[in-house]
Amino acid sequence: MNGADTDLTGSILAFVEAHFREEIYAEAVAERFGISREYVCRIVRSSTGLTVVEFLHRMRIEQAKRLLRDSKDCI
Repeated sequence: MNGADTDLTGSILAFVEAHFREEIYAEAVAERFGISREYVCRIVRSSTGLTVVEFLHRMRIEQAKRLLRDSKDCI
């Protein structure tokens, strides 16, 4: 992976991490970065080992675990 690919990968992952609370799709990420949906999926899979949906689910679950662990609110 060259420097440009590494930068793009980092930017895509950062974008998804910043927007995981929203309804987000690979198509929207692709449009944001001017690349194809398939390329977004390939980048996320190669850097995380997960599909875009799995990556989003994992991030959302980890956030839920943090909130449950760190919050004093009742469920």
